Amino acid sequence: MLPLDNSLRPLCSALRALCVKSLSFPLRTSAPSAPSASLGYLFPRLFFTSLLLCLITSLSGCNRGTHDPSSLTFLIESNPANLDPRYATDAQSQRIDGLLFSSLLERDEQMILHGDLAIESNPANLDPRYATDAQSQRIDGLLFSSLLERDEQMNLHGDLAETWELPDPLTYVFHLRSGVHFHDGRPVTSADVKATFDHILNPANHSPKRALARPTHATAPARS
Repeated sequence: MLPLDNSLRPLCSALRALCVKSLSFPLRTSAPSAPSASLGYLFPRLFFTSLLLCLITSLSGCNRGTHDPSSLTFLIESNPANLDPRYATDAQSQRIDGLLFSSLLERDEQMILHGDLAIESNPANLDPRYATDAQSQRIDGLLFSSLLERDEQMNLHGDLAETWELPDPLTYVFHLRSGVHFHDGRPVTSADVKATFDHILNPANHSPKRALARPTHATAPARS
């Protein structure tokens, strides 16, 4: 289909009008009486000629607007229920969400999963204060920052902590990196790190990591 130039719009409108007017003539297939015999046999020819003209105008792009190479138009069987991928469950919404949003994994035409993240089983808990299974801890390492992290050789490196020191064998002092923020833009402070340890150590929260952190006591500088 060729794009329609704006200068051709009046011509297309005139052709449409001619189609409607021509097709409105009565169709006569039997031989009329004189003196209109020649005119009577003209109507069938005029009808089929007009029909051909209407087909040509349709295929030539008269029914299309100006083509925009940056736009995409597609047809679906029914309206999507919700285009928020966190809520969409119907087929139409999920099809459009697949075009609009990226996900960790996607399926090909053979329904085989592909992506950058593939795990053997479902994680038990994605809250790092409670997660103890391997799958949860792997994903938590991608989602959250910790004071320290290990490289491929299992050597410790700073994550939230820029530097740390040991004044005595039982005390660790971590100095946090500046410019680190939560997803809402709020800066990360030492009080936030302390709050994480306090939550784990509180028996009322039933964190399975409490047994490992029971000797720990976290302190943060008082706010000025």
